[in-house]
Amino acid sequence: RLKGSARCARKPLPPACLSYAVRLLSDRSTLFSCPSSCAVEGGDRAAILDTDVARPVELRAPRRIRVEPKRLSRNEEAKAMIELTCRAIGCHHDETLRRDAASLAAEVAESISPAIVSAVTGMVDQLRTGALLERYNGHMNPIAFSYNVLNDTSGRAQKDMEDAMSIYEDVLCPLVGDRAEAIWWTCFHCVWADQNQLDWDDSQGAFFSSTTRGYLEEAEKNRILANYWARRMGFDSTSREMSRNMAIKHLCFYQSRLWTVQNGVDGGLYMNEKSLRQTAFDTANWEAHERLDVNVVRVIKRMVGKARRSVHREQNPTSTRSASQAWREAEAVRDSELRPLLGDRAAAVWEVALHACWHEQNMLLYHVAEKEGHLAAAEEHRQVAVRDKTSMDIAAYRMDLDE
Repeated sequence: RLKGSARCARKPLPPACLSYAVRLLSDRSTLFSCPSSCAVEGGDRAAILDTDVARPVELRAPRRIRVEPKRLSRNEEAKAMIELTCRAIGCHHDETLRRDAASLAAEVAESISPAIVSAVTGMVDQLRTGALLERYNGHMNPIAFSYNVLNDTSGRAQKDMEDAMSIYEDVLCPLVGDRAEAIWWTCFHCVWADQNQLDWDDSQGAFFSSTTRGYLEEAEKNRILANYWARRMGFDSTSREMSRNMAIKHLCFYQSRLWTVQNGVDGGLYMNEKSLRQTAFDTANWEAHERLDVNVVRVIKRMVGKARRSVHREQNPTSTRSASQAWREAEAVRDSELRPLLGDRAAAVWEVALHACWHEQNMLLYHVAEKEGHLAAAEEHRQVAVRDKTSMDIAAYRMDLDE
């Protein structure tokens, strides 16, 4: 843009001035203020080229703000090491991955313990090799079957699993005590997440059967469980438990999603997600029981179930009566059971539950409309679902259960 007086802004620029300004502004190192002759219609080129008229203005570089990268917790670093070790063993031909895995293990050993890192990587090595052999043993084509029988692939896979268990019992448990169980399950689920993802990647471009479609779902389930157990490995000096507000939000959100597939209202859209949604809800339920009173969790689950039923039935004009009945039942649970437990904070929990239910309902309508080709209606439902998700996040901070 050209900066100048108000008189300059009121009148159009002459063509000569405009072309000269474009050439001057093409040089990004300097800017030029608008000459006063721009306001004079028909101003000659000589006046414009006068150095007293076109004044160079030096650009000042903006102040650089140093942004420090977020440092991972020790649990997150250990989990990243486990995942990269799994990937390096699964892609054993990639030397770069192997070097990166060794470098990361050395870095993690400095913050945790070399003995623990050695035990964990040894255990992961045996588990990952056993998973590769176990999956290869399931191949039923004649050549692979003959190879498995002659080389005892099943027995080798079983031996690798037993060796991993020996490291767990003889080495890891004496080093970390009760935390060894969380480390074991983190390694186990990371191993199978990588194996299922590898099988899914290998199946791309081939015939998709129910087995190949299940690889990706199983990989996602293993990642969810690995994240759950990784937070309990206990390598951090300070507690990093999930907040109570977040635990309730996850419980409401994932129960709403599970209700959709459990009650068959999705029309088969989420047929391949039932097991995945069940796993996500189970982990949210475990987290809630760890952070909240068991009675509070039980009441919230009952309230969300009734609210989700009411929200779904409200979309069907033929069932408005049953929708209002389910709504009254949800409100009764809120007033008679939840409010005595949480007091005034029950209203915020109720708001989180409603936004979670409406988010899931609008996402369901979005996928149905998209499948039927109603793109405008689908986009409208998607935008409403995004607003519900944002409102749910905001309402979760108002519960004040962590104070």
